[in-house]
Amino acid sequence: MKTFFDLVQEVLKPGLCSGCGGCAVFCSGAGYGALEIDNKGKPAYKDMESCIQCGLCYSVCPKVKELDDEIKDRAFWSEPMGPVIETNVIRVVDPELRNRTEDNGVLAALLVHLFDEKYIDGAVITRPSGEFQLRPILVSTREDILASARISHDTCHGDKYAEYPGIEQFHPSTRKNLKRVALVGTPCQINSLRKMQVLNLVPSDVIKFCFGLFCPSGDKEPADHESAGRDSEIFSACGFCGDYSAEFADVSFGKTSGGGDGWTTVLLRTPGGKKILADALRFGRIEQFCIRDNPAFATHALKAVRKASSAKKKTARYNLRNLKSRPVRVNI
Repeated sequence: MKTFFDLVQEVLKPGLCSGCGGCAVFCSGAGYGALEIDNKGKPAYKDMESCIQCGLCYSVCPKVKELDDEIKDRAFWSEPMGPVIETNVIRVVDPELRNRTEDNGVLAALLVHLFDEKYIDGAVITRPSGEFQLRPILVSTREDILASARISHDTCHGDKYAEYPGIEQFHPSTRKNLKRVALVGTPCQINSLRKMQVLNLVPSDVIKFCFGLFCPSGDKEPADHESAGRDSEIFSACGFCGDYSAEFADVSFGKTSGGGDGWTTVLLRTPGGKKILADALRFGRIEQFCIRDNPAFATHALKAVRKASSAKKKTARYNLRNLKSRPVRVNI
Protein backbone atom coordinates (compact mmCIF):
# COMPACT_ATOMS: atom_id res chain seq x y z
CA MET A 1 0.00 0.00 0.00
CA LYS A 2 1.33 3.41 -0.98
CA THR A 3 1.32 6.26 1.55
CA PHE A 4 2.04 9.97 1.79
CA PHE A 5 5.75 9.18 1.46
CA ASP A 6 5.02 7.79 -2.03
CA LEU A 7 2.86 10.83 -2.83
CA VAL A 8 5.85 13.04 -2.04
CA GLN A 9 8.16 11.00 -4.27
CA GLU A 10 5.78 10.51 -7.20
CA VAL A 11 3.79 13.77 -7.23
CA LEU A 12 5.28 16.57 -5.14
CA LYS A 13 8.97 16.21 -5.95
CA PRO A 14 8.53 15.87 -9.72
CA GLY A 15 6.33 18.99 -9.69
CA LEU A 16 3.04 17.30 -10.56
CA CYS A 17 1.08 18.53 -7.52
CA SER A 18 -1.57 21.09 -8.46
CA GLY A 19 -2.49 21.89 -4.86
CA CYS A 20 -6.06 20.60 -5.05
CA GLY A 21 -5.96 19.85 -1.30
CA GLY A 22 -7.77 16.51 -1.45
CA CYS A 23 -5.18 14.53 0.51
CA ALA A 24 -5.11 16.96 3.43
CA VAL A 25 -8.88 17.42 3.37
CA PHE A 26 -9.51 13.72 3.89
CA CYS A 27 -6.83 13.44 6.59
CA SER A 28 -8.33 16.35 8.53
CA GLY A 29 -11.93 15.35 7.92
CA ALA A 30 -11.29 11.82 9.17
CA GLY A 31 -9.78 13.23 12.35
CA TYR A 32 -6.23 11.95 11.78
CA GLY A 33 -4.62 15.37 11.53
CA ALA A 34 -1.37 14.14 10.00
CA LEU A 35 -1.45 16.43 6.95
CA GLU A 36 -2.05 20.10 6.28
CA ILE A 37 -1.82 22.61 3.45
CA ASP A 38 1.33 24.70 3.78
CA ASN A 39 1.75 28.38 2.94
CA LYS A 40 2.60 27.45 -0.65
CA GLY A 41 -0.72 25.68 -1.10
CA LYS A 42 0.83 22.18 -1.10
CA PRO A 43 0.28 19.23 1.28
CA ALA A 44 2.82 18.60 4.04
CA TYR A 45 3.09 16.74 7.30
CA LYS A 46 1.44 18.54 10.19
CA ASP A 47 2.07 15.73 12.65
CA MET A 48 3.95 12.78 11.19
CA GLU A 49 3.32 10.64 14.27
CA SER A 50 -0.43 10.90 13.68
CA CYS A 51 -0.14 9.25 10.26
CA ILE A 52 -1.65 5.75 10.35
CA GLN A 53 -0.24 4.82 6.91
CA CYS A 54 -3.74 4.20 5.51
CA GLY A 55 -2.70 5.27 2.01
CA LEU A 56 -5.98 7.04 1.26
CA CYS A 57 -4.22 10.38 0.74
CA TYR A 58 -2.39 8.72 -2.15
CA SER A 59 -5.54 7.14 -3.57
CA VAL A 60 -7.51 10.39 -3.84
CA CYS A 61 -4.73 12.33 -5.61
CA PRO A 62 -5.84 13.33 -9.13
CA LYS A 63 -2.27 12.88 -10.43
CA VAL A 64 -2.10 9.15 -9.70
CA LYS A 65 -3.94 6.42 -11.58
CA GLU A 66 -5.64 4.74 -8.62
CA LEU A 67 -9.44 4.88 -8.86
CA ASP A 68 -9.37 6.41 -12.36
CA ASP A 69 -11.42 3.55 -13.78
CA GLU A 70 -13.87 3.72 -10.88
CA ILE A 71 -14.63 7.42 -11.26
CA LYS A 72 -14.95 7.01 -15.02
CA ASP A 73 -17.45 4.16 -14.58
CA ARG A 74 -19.41 6.17 -12.04
CA ALA A 75 -19.55 9.21 -14.36
CA PHE A 76 -20.34 7.12 -17.49
CA TRP A 77 -17.23 8.69 -18.96
CA SER A 78 -16.58 8.37 -22.68
CA GLU A 79 -14.17 9.75 -25.24
CA PRO A 80 -13.12 12.36 -26.07
CA MET A 81 -13.76 14.42 -22.90
CA GLY A 82 -16.37 12.75 -20.74
CA PRO A 83 -20.17 12.85 -20.88
CA VAL A 84 -21.84 15.84 -22.53
CA ILE A 85 -25.62 15.58 -22.42
CA GLU A 86 -26.15 19.03 -23.86
CA THR A 87 -24.19 22.15 -24.80
CA ASN A 88 -25.53 25.64 -24.09
CA VAL A 89 -24.32 29.18 -24.56
CA ILE A 90 -25.93 31.30 -21.84
CA ARG A 91 -25.68 34.53 -19.87
CA VAL A 92 -27.27 35.93 -16.75
CA VAL A 93 -30.37 38.09 -17.17
CA ASP A 94 -29.58 40.60 -14.39
CA PRO A 95 -27.25 43.20 -16.04
CA GLU A 96 -25.83 44.32 -12.68
CA LEU A 97 -24.74 40.79 -11.81
CA ARG A 98 -23.46 40.27 -15.33
CA ASN A 99 -21.22 43.33 -15.15
CA ARG A 100 -19.72 42.68 -11.73
CA THR A 101 -18.39 39.17 -12.38
CA GLU A 102 -15.71 37.99 -14.78
CA ASP A 103 -17.71 34.98 -15.97
CA ASN A 104 -20.70 37.17 -16.91
CA GLY A 105 -22.52 36.18 -13.71
CA VAL A 106 -23.61 32.69 -14.76
CA LEU A 107 -22.11 30.84 -11.80
CA ALA A 108 -23.37 33.42 -9.32
CA ALA A 109 -26.87 33.29 -10.79
CA LEU A 110 -27.01 29.48 -10.61
CA LEU A 111 -25.73 29.40 -7.03
CA VAL A 112 -28.24 32.05 -5.96
CA HIS A 113 -30.96 29.98 -7.60
CA LEU A 114 -29.88 26.87 -5.70
CA PHE A 115 -29.96 28.79 -2.41
CA ASP A 116 -33.37 30.35 -3.13
CA GLU A 117 -34.94 27.03 -4.08
CA LYS A 118 -33.42 25.23 -1.05
CA TYR A 119 -31.33 22.83 -3.13
CA ILE A 120 -28.22 23.74 -1.13
CA ASP A 121 -27.36 25.26 2.23
CA GLY A 122 -23.75 26.05 1.42
CA ALA A 123 -21.25 26.57 -1.38
CA VAL A 124 -17.48 26.65 -1.76
CA ILE A 125 -16.45 29.55 -3.99
CA THR A 126 -13.46 31.87 -4.37
CA ARG A 127 -13.14 35.44 -3.20
CA PRO A 128 -10.35 37.97 -3.93
CA SER A 129 -7.79 38.19 -1.13
CA GLY A 130 -5.09 40.73 -1.82
CA GLU A 131 -3.59 41.63 -5.16
CA PHE A 132 -3.70 38.83 -7.76
CA GLN A 133 -4.88 36.23 -5.26
CA LEU A 134 -8.05 34.24 -4.74
CA ARG A 135 -8.95 32.28 -1.62
CA PRO A 136 -11.70 29.70 -1.19
CA ILE A 137 -14.50 30.42 1.24
CA LEU A 138 -17.49 28.47 2.44
CA VAL A 139 -20.67 30.54 2.18
CA SER A 140 -24.12 29.78 3.50
CA THR A 141 -26.31 32.61 2.16
CA ARG A 142 -27.23 34.13 -1.19
CA GLU A 143 -25.94 37.46 0.11
CA ASP A 144 -22.47 35.95 0.50
CA ILE A 145 -22.63 34.80 -3.11
CA LEU A 146 -23.54 38.26 -4.33
CA ALA A 147 -20.82 39.80 -2.17
CA SER A 148 -18.22 37.66 -3.93
CA ALA A 149 -18.14 39.76 -7.04
CA ARG A 150 -15.45 37.74 -8.80
CA ILE A 151 -16.57 34.17 -9.21
CA SER A 152 -14.20 33.63 -12.08
CA HIS A 153 -13.09 30.81 -14.31
CA ASP A 154 -9.52 32.11 -13.91
CA THR A 155 -8.88 30.42 -10.56
CA CYS A 156 -6.65 27.70 -11.96
CA HIS A 157 -2.97 28.56 -11.95
CA GLY A 158 -3.12 31.40 -14.44
CA ASP A 159 -0.44 34.05 -14.85
CA LYS A 160 -2.43 36.43 -12.72
CA TYR A 161 -3.73 34.53 -9.70
CA ALA A 162 -2.33 32.36 -6.94
CA GLU A 163 -4.27 29.14 -6.49
CA TYR A 164 -5.59 28.01 -3.12
CA PRO A 165 -7.25 24.60 -2.71
CA GLY A 166 -11.01 25.06 -2.54
CA ILE A 167 -11.90 21.65 -1.16
CA GLU A 168 -9.87 22.53 1.91
CA GLN A 169 -13.06 24.25 3.04
CA PHE A 170 -14.84 20.91 3.56
CA HIS A 171 -13.19 20.37 6.93
CA PRO A 172 -15.92 19.69 9.55
CA SER A 173 -14.80 22.64 11.65
CA THR A 174 -15.57 25.03 8.80
CA ARG A 175 -18.65 23.60 7.12
CA LYS A 176 -20.96 24.49 10.01
CA ASN A 177 -22.91 21.21 9.85
CA LEU A 178 -24.03 21.97 6.31
CA LYS A 179 -25.44 18.90 4.56
CA ARG A 180 -25.93 20.05 0.94
CA VAL A 181 -22.98 21.92 -0.49
CA ALA A 182 -22.13 22.98 -4.03
CA LEU A 183 -18.49 23.07 -5.10
CA VAL A 184 -17.13 25.48 -7.67
CA GLY A 185 -13.82 23.85 -8.52
CA THR A 186 -11.06 23.29 -11.00
CA PRO A 187 -10.78 19.98 -12.87
CA CYS A 188 -8.18 18.58 -10.46
CA GLN A 189 -10.25 19.49 -7.39
CA ILE A 190 -13.32 17.77 -8.77
CA ASN A 191 -11.29 14.73 -9.77
CA SER A 192 -10.03 14.36 -6.19
CA LEU A 193 -13.53 14.83 -4.79
CA ARG A 194 -14.95 12.12 -7.06
CA LYS A 195 -12.28 9.69 -5.85
CA MET A 196 -13.24 10.50 -2.26
CA GLN A 197 -16.89 9.84 -3.11
CA VAL A 198 -16.04 6.47 -4.68
CA LEU A 199 -14.48 5.49 -1.35
CA ASN A 200 -17.31 7.09 0.69
CA LEU A 201 -14.78 9.22 2.54
CA VAL A 202 -15.71 12.12 4.77
CA PRO A 203 -16.32 14.93 4.17
CA SER A 204 -17.17 14.35 0.49
CA ASP A 205 -20.67 13.18 1.39
CA VAL A 206 -21.87 16.77 1.79
CA ILE A 207 -21.13 17.71 -1.82
CA LYS A 208 -24.31 17.51 -3.87
CA PHE A 209 -23.37 19.56 -6.95
CA CYS A 210 -20.04 20.10 -8.71
CA PHE A 211 -19.59 23.11 -10.94
CA GLY A 212 -16.40 22.68 -12.97
CA LEU A 213 -14.31 25.48 -14.42
CA PHE A 214 -12.44 25.18 -17.70
CA CYS A 215 -8.70 25.20 -16.99
CA PRO A 216 -7.09 28.39 -18.40
CA SER A 217 -3.80 26.57 -18.95
CA GLY A 218 -5.51 24.62 -21.71
CA ASP A 219 -6.56 27.73 -23.63
CA LYS A 220 -3.07 28.11 -25.03
CA GLU A 221 -1.74 26.20 -28.00
CA PRO A 222 0.60 23.29 -27.14
CA ALA A 223 4.22 24.17 -26.75
CA ASP A 224 6.69 23.47 -29.54
CA HIS A 225 7.67 20.05 -28.25
CA GLU A 226 10.85 19.87 -30.25
CA SER A 227 12.27 23.15 -28.96
CA ALA A 228 10.87 23.28 -25.43
CA GLY A 229 13.52 22.79 -22.75
CA ARG A 230 13.12 20.43 -19.82
CA ASP A 231 13.06 23.25 -17.32
CA SER A 232 10.53 25.37 -19.23
CA GLU A 233 7.06 26.21 -18.00
CA ILE A 234 5.52 23.19 -19.77
CA PHE A 235 6.49 21.22 -16.66
CA SER A 236 4.19 23.23 -14.42
CA ALA A 237 1.59 21.16 -12.58
CA CYS A 238 -1.16 22.01 -15.05
CA GLY A 239 1.06 20.82 -17.87
CA PHE A 240 0.72 17.23 -16.65
CA CYS A 241 -3.08 17.23 -16.47
CA GLY A 242 -5.18 16.38 -19.51
CA ASP A 243 -8.50 17.58 -18.10
CA TYR A 244 -9.38 20.95 -19.62
CA SER A 245 -13.16 20.94 -19.29
CA ALA A 246 -13.79 19.50 -15.78
CA GLU A 247 -14.87 16.13 -17.16
CA PHE A 248 -16.26 14.82 -13.84
CA ALA A 249 -18.40 17.84 -12.95
CA ASP A 250 -22.19 18.05 -13.09
CA VAL A 251 -21.92 21.25 -15.10
CA SER A 252 -18.79 22.68 -16.74
CA PHE A 253 -18.32 26.38 -17.50
CA GLY A 254 -15.91 28.56 -19.37
CA LYS A 255 -15.16 30.99 -22.14
CA THR A 256 -14.00 29.72 -25.49
CA SER A 257 -13.45 31.34 -28.85
CA GLY A 258 -16.60 29.65 -30.11
CA GLY A 259 -18.77 30.99 -27.29
CA GLY A 260 -18.78 34.64 -28.26
CA ASP A 261 -18.17 37.76 -26.20
CA GLY A 262 -20.50 38.19 -23.24
CA TRP A 263 -21.66 34.58 -23.27
CA THR A 264 -20.56 31.52 -21.30
CA THR A 265 -20.22 28.04 -22.74
CA VAL A 266 -21.93 25.47 -20.51
CA LEU A 267 -21.62 21.70 -20.77
CA LEU A 268 -24.32 19.69 -19.00
CA ARG A 269 -22.78 16.39 -17.94
CA THR A 270 -25.31 14.78 -15.57
CA PRO A 271 -29.11 14.71 -15.29
CA GLY A 272 -28.77 16.71 -12.07
CA GLY A 273 -26.76 19.37 -13.87
CA LYS A 274 -29.32 19.54 -16.66
CA LYS A 275 -32.12 20.02 -14.12
CA ILE A 276 -30.27 22.90 -12.44
CA LEU A 277 -29.94 24.78 -15.71
CA ALA A 278 -33.53 24.06 -16.77
CA ASP A 279 -34.83 25.40 -13.44
CA ALA A 280 -32.71 28.55 -13.69
CA LEU A 281 -33.99 29.15 -17.21
CA ARG A 282 -37.58 28.61 -16.12
CA PHE A 283 -37.19 31.13 -13.30
CA GLY A 284 -35.69 33.66 -15.70
CA ARG A 285 -32.32 33.95 -13.96
CA ILE A 286 -30.36 33.12 -17.11
CA GLU A 287 -31.05 33.17 -20.83
CA GLN A 288 -29.90 31.06 -23.73
CA PHE A 289 -28.43 32.40 -26.92
CA CYS A 290 -31.22 32.55 -29.51
CA ILE A 291 -30.55 29.82 -32.03
CA ARG A 292 -32.49 31.77 -34.67
CA ASP A 293 -29.68 34.34 -34.67
CA ASN A 294 -27.05 31.67 -35.26
CA PRO A 295 -28.23 28.04 -35.35
CA ALA A 296 -24.65 26.70 -35.19
CA PHE A 297 -23.52 28.83 -32.25
CA ALA A 298 -23.62 26.09 -29.59
CA THR A 299 -22.05 23.62 -31.99
CA HIS A 300 -19.15 25.99 -32.61
CA ALA A 301 -18.75 26.48 -28.86
CA LEU A 302 -18.56 22.72 -28.29
CA LYS A 303 -15.99 22.38 -31.08
CA ALA A 304 -13.87 25.06 -29.43
CA VAL A 305 -14.00 23.21 -26.10
CA ARG A 306 -13.08 19.93 -27.78
CA LYS A 307 -10.15 21.59 -29.54
CA ALA A 308 -8.82 23.05 -26.29
CA SER A 309 -9.39 19.72 -24.52
CA SER A 310 -7.54 17.80 -27.21
CA ALA A 311 -4.61 20.24 -27.08
CA LYS A 312 -4.34 19.92 -23.30
CA LYS A 313 -4.40 16.13 -23.43
CA LYS A 314 -1.71 16.16 -26.10
CA THR A 315 0.51 18.45 -24.03
CA ALA A 316 -0.04 16.36 -20.88
CA ARG A 317 0.91 13.15 -22.68
CA TYR A 318 4.08 14.73 -24.02
CA ASN A 319 5.07 16.16 -20.64
CA LEU A 320 4.46 12.88 -18.83
CA ARG A 321 6.56 10.97 -21.35
CA ASN A 322 9.35 13.51 -21.03
CA LEU A 323 9.10 13.42 -17.23
CA LYS A 324 10.09 9.76 -17.18
CA SER A 325 13.45 10.65 -18.69
CA ARG A 326 14.22 13.30 -16.06
CA PRO A 327 16.23 12.32 -12.99
CA VAL A 328 14.21 12.95 -9.81
CA ARG A 329 15.66 13.18 -6.30
CA VAL A 330 13.74 10.92 -3.94
CA ASN A 331 15.24 11.82 -0.58
CA ILE A 332 13.18 13.64 2.05
